[in-house]
Amino acid sequence: MLRQIKFLHYVLKSFLYNSFNSSLTLIETAFQPTLFCFDILIRILGPLFVVLVIGLTTVVVVLYYRLLVPRILTYGFIRSSCHLLYAHWLLVNICHQYYRAVCTEPGYPDENPENAIEALHYPVCKACIVAKPPRTHHCRICRRCIMKMDHHCLISVAWVNNCVGRNNHRYFILFCVYMFLGTLYVSLSGYDLFLDQLYLQLQDRSKLNLASEYETDQSSALFLGILCATVAFILLLFTGWHCFLISTNQTTIETYANKKKKKLLKKKGKRFRNKYDRGFVSNWRSVLGISRNDSFALLLWPKALPPIRDDYRTDYSNKLNGNFIVETVRSV
Repeated sequence: MLRQIKFLHYVLKSFLYNSFNSSLTLIETAFQPTLFCFDILIRILGPLFVVLVIGLTTVVVVLYYRLLVPRILTYGFIRSSCHLLYAHWLLVNICHQYYRAVCTEPGYPDENPENAIEALHYPVCKACIVAKPPRTHHCRICRRCIMKMDHHCLISVAWVNNCVGRNNHRYFILFCVYMFLGTLYVSLSGYDLFLDQLYLQLQDRSKLNLASEYETDQSSALFLGILCATVAFILLLFTGWHCFLISTNQTTIETYANKKKKKLLKKKGKRFRNKYDRGFVSNWRSVLGISRNDSFALLLWPKALPPIRDDYRTDYSNKLNGNFIVETVRSV
């Protein structure tokens, strides 16, 4: 009996064994139903998060006018004018970049590419059955392949309810930058006010005999200060990480693969080099859609600019020339 069980075990293993699968394949397969339900939940909650972001931003703007603008107007004409111009400039850019990040398609590969020869060199996605240019990944939430896909995680869902890819990466990073500057500005502008209200909040209210309207402003000031300071801190870390990725021309997905390559090559006494890295300035120009003839000052104004370079076309040209390298390495 035991011998028959072992025989059936080997027969079953012979049908299911795949040398290309890692030991984590079984675990990933077991969690597929959970991931499927999680993806559905994200699709449902995505629009609600967008409404939440818009609502909180509106609350911050209203409280800024109610609590901080009266104080700013006492600074004098020149100083108060600078404050108001800077605040409204940030608000316009935040609204524009957020709208673009939410409404701009991340970029999908052509189902019927114009250059059929070019498409022959690309692998085919098993889910949506289209040619996948380099740096293209299939997003389970969008159910489509995304060109130069960066991520579609909970943070991006909470911010923009959209996949971050080739066409909207610019708006996503600029929205994060301007939102960080905006929350930092509000936190610093009302710093002394927030501390005063916090001090009063910690005192014995029965001895202070405060009016109800003042208590409302006190709670609003604390809410505004804590919210803006918290968001500014989170965005400092999150935006800083994405600025590093753009500076090295990596996506969030590629960083995990590149870490494995670095460890493997380090054991062999070699150094990994990202083949897409064209230098700090060129990498930023590529993502932000700023050509060599244009100035980075274009970022100061709300404007729609597409990315200027297709990395996958560079790979394709290298393939045709016989110079395509799967990973560029250099001996230490």
